[in-house]
Amino acid sequence: MSEAAPFNLPISSPAFNPLVPIPASNPPVPIPASNPPVPMPASILPIPMPALRLLPRRIQRSDREFLPEALELIETPASPARVSFIYVICLMFAAALAWSYFGYLDVFAVAPGKVQTAGRTKLIQAVDAGQVVAIRVQNGSRVKAGDVLIELDPSEAIADQTLARNNLYAARAEITRRRLVLATAERNQFDQLPTITWNADIPADIRLREDLVLRADLSQLASTLASLTAQRRQKEAELAKYRARRSC
Repeated sequence: MSEAAPFNLPISSPAFNPLVPIPASNPPVPIPASNPPVPMPASILPIPMPALRLLPRRIQRSDREFLPEALELIETPASPARVSFIYVICLMFAAALAWSYFGYLDVFAVAPGKVQTAGRTKLIQAVDAGQVVAIRVQNGSRVKAGDVLIELDPSEAIADQTLARNNLYAARAEITRRRLVLATAERNQFDQLPTITWNADIPADIRLREDLVLRADLSQLASTLASLTAQRRQKEAELAKYRARRSC
């Protein structure tokens, strides 16, 4: 039995691995006895090739998918986004460390307190409390009696003044109405409604209200006097009847 001549594996063969260097000479491949060697023409015999020194090349992503898991993890490059994120975290940590060493932080505390002067003070306050609208003086200003130091919000004071004025007008109108009612009752003249002579400062709404009250008072007084008169006449009639019986 004869042995086949040694041959070189072509680069285009499917079993070729570019990462494995090719030895200087290929060892002879024995052919089993059951397969007799087939003579090949000299024109198609593979040409011996010298050893190739392949440089490491970058494996494509499609090629890495066919590698074992361990080699795939080794050959897969790190993600640029993750590397950039790690660099940013390291930079921020370094900046925070530098700021903690070279920076300055003010330390302060919040607590209630009271300002108290040493002397030469004068307590100045308004008669009525209110909200400050404007301050007319400054520190070191010279003032005299009658100068305005602080201006307060006049809204509440104006409201109180208006209420007091309305109460005063209502009291004056009521006094005038009651005097007229007394004069009418003394004269016993309930047929004609008297007219109240108002002062010029009495508001119109107060005048109208007092006129209505005057009519109601006079009507009630007239009905009361009429009832009392009727009761008096009834009692007088009963008294006359009793005297007539007694005389008989």
